[in-house]
Amino acid sequence: MKQILIVVFSQIVKDLVRPEGIVEDLIVELEVIMITMSDSDPVITLPSDSELKEKLQRKLEEYGTRILTYQPPRLQMDTVCKMIILERLLCEGWVDTRELSMEMARIFGSGFDPRAFTNACGVIKDYCKTGGQKNTGLW
Repeated sequence: MKQILIVVFSQIVKDLVRPEGIVEDLIVELEVIMITMSDSDPVITLPSDSELKEKLQRKLEEYGTRILTYQPPRLQMDTVCKMIILERLLCEGWVDTRELSMEMARIFGSGFDPRAFTNACGVIKDYCKTGGQKNTGLW
């Protein structure tokens, strides 16, 4: 029993001292999610329709009002993901969701939620295609 506790405790300490271990675990989880979604295009492209672009800009502003400054990002990860995806989309015209998910996993560490990111991608993709008519959040 003592040996098991020592092993468990050493793993906890290792994660605290080496937080990149947490990020590595997140990246593995992300890769599993991305493989599941492999039949869909990982790139979200800004629509050419000016009305949809304006709607996306308004949606970004709305998401900004949902952020509570006194709560950490990990408790608001769904909205944080939607905002970051939309900001990148509006600035660059496209988002490679696989690259962005890895980047966010490194930035947010254990606070990053791959499922919230996947949902956010589906929501933003639907806004780009239908203006948010389906908006299930699923790919």
